[in-house]
Amino acid sequence: MLDTELLPASEADSKWLMVVLHGLGDSMEGYRWLPNALANPKLNFLLVNAPDNYHGGFSWYDIYENPT
Repeated sequence: MLDTELLPASEADSKWLMVVLHGLGDSMEGYRWLPNALANPKLNFLLVNAPDNYHGGFSWYDIYENPT
């Protein structure tokens, strides 16, 4: 199961959703500023952490896996 957090829109009935995926070694914490920066009252935000640990952050896949 992925670690997620829903940041609701200020307009209660909004169905708009932005799914926020971070880059390698980052986490959802790096994007908590985004709702305030975009300032869209209709936009819900779903912040998601990748499943694999990577140097204090997270990775979406095992980059060290050797496919051969």
